[in-house]
Amino acid sequence: MLADADAPASEAVAAYDGYENVRRNLAYENEDEREAMVDALERTARAADADLTTIDGYRLDYGDAWVLARPSGTEPVVRVYAEARTADRARELADGMVEAAENVAE
Repeated sequence: MLADADAPASEAVAAYDGYENVRRNLAYENEDEREAMVDALERTARAADADLTTIDGYRLDYGDAWVLARPSGTEPVVRVYAEARTADRARELADGMVEAAENVAE
C-alpha cells in the first residue's frame, strides 16, 4: 500500500486512525465452565448479523467495527476485544459478548 502511494505514509494510514479499543478478561473456574462460555459465545456469534471468522476464536466484523472473543491459551480466562470508531460502539460490542459468556458462568 505504501509502495504505490503518492502521499506520505501518515496520509496513507490516516483512514485507520481514531479507533477505540475495549479489552475484557472473563475468568472461569474449571473446564466445564470454560466450555459453557465458549459454547455461548459460539451461539451468539453465529446468530449475529455480521461476518464471522472462526480462525482464532469468534470474530465478528461489522464493517465499521469488530469484536473477537476467544479463550486464552495461557490463562484461565476468555478474552474479549472490540474496536470501533467510538468508545460507545466498542463497549456495546464487547458487552454483548461478555453478557453471553457471563450468563452461563453464573
